Amino acid sequence: MDKGSYGYMNNYKMKHGIALLIYAVIIGVLIVIGKLNVLDNVTVSAVLVVLAILMVLPAAKHFIAAIIVISYKSATKSDIDYFDEITKDIKTGISIYDLTLSSEEKIYYTPYIYVNGNNLYCLYVNVNKAGMDTIKSYINKILYNHGYDMNIIMCKDVESMNKALSEAVPDEDQDDKALNNLKELLLGYNV
Repeated sequence: MDKGSYGYMNNYKMKHGIALLIYAVIIGVLIVIGKLNVLDNVTVSAVLVVLAILMVLPAAKHFIAAIIVISYKSATKSDIDYFDEITKDIKTGISIYDLTLSSEEKIYYTPYIYVNGNNLYCLYVNVNKAGMDTIKSYINKILYNHGYDMNIIMCKDVESMNKALSEAVPDEDQDDKALNNLKELLLGYNV
């Protein structure tokens, strides 16, 4: 599944969770076989234990990846369908789903962004006003550092996003290549 597509975050968590489970099983089996000396060979048993220890590092990578995003979840399919229904009439924008923006201090998550003309509509749930301002400032910093000057509209819930999108107007001068470049820029900050 591609970054920026609907369901990416749920898929990302599932992928890393399954990898972690597989590593745990393999590590457990190697340790049990190595410690029980099932093979009746001390050297092979020692090598199996060392292999199990070495496998902890890649397992830790998957563990950290899963823990970082464990609290994030994709928007519901009905919400996304509704956003898509509203924006299909605009025809000049682009949708980005399940986006994380990583900074030096924190990782911010938004289940949905819509870009139309000079406006970036960002759905950000479960955050207070101060947090919303911080996220808006960070998105603005990313855009400004790459030459974009956009109006960022932060929406705290699905209802406010629906209202904001229903008021959006088509931008006939919108350049599809510029939209895709902006999408790729934002996805570059994604996990």
